[in-house]
Amino acid sequence: MIPVAPAPEPKDFDAKCRIPGNAWLQSNPGTDPHRNALWTAFSKELRKAFNDRCGILGIYIHEGHVDHWVSLRTDRTRAFEWTNYRYLAGSVNTAKKPAWDGKLLDPFDVGEGWFEVDLPSCLIRLTDKIPTEFRARAQFTADNILNRPKPIAYRAECLTRWKERKEIAVAELLAPLVAEAIRRDPKYGA
Repeated sequence: MIPVAPAPEPKDFDAKCRIPGNAWLQSNPGTDPHRNALWTAFSKELRKAFNDRCGILGIYIHEGHVDHWVSLRTDRTRAFEWTNYRYLAGSVNTAKKPAWDGKLLDPFDVGEGWFEVDLPSCLIRLTDKIPTEFRARAQFTADNILNRPKPIAYRAECLTRWKERKEIAVAELLAPLVAEAIRRDPKYGA
């Protein structure tokens, strides 16, 4: 994970999403808010706010999902709230479970240097920079998402591309933590 700053709410969000969305919620109690997914109209703004990177994996993704950080099963009243959206890779969004609400580390809480990539394994490890109050959530996130086979494969692909081209700017774009690991490890000579 890499730090992500919350983006300002788009100017037309209230008129095009929050107001009609909340009215729809009141008219359709018990109905899944995904049936009126007004938030999808703002996916480009969210993607831009996350620099085209998955908020949890910290890697470039071509297409992502608007994730409801607090699950709609936990609190459907947050379905149309900009502050509840994160931009995530589809595989992460589908792996994320409502039972994990409050257990995962929010990308908006991550500080610089909290995570490192171990080379050549491409596993994520936690650093001593993580404050005590965030450590349990950071470990939960690493165990349940960051160090699963698919994210490891994403990081390994970035490392492979770097080895082929020796262009650190490409690694920086695709996976900043991999680029940092390459710079840190003298074997790679970046």
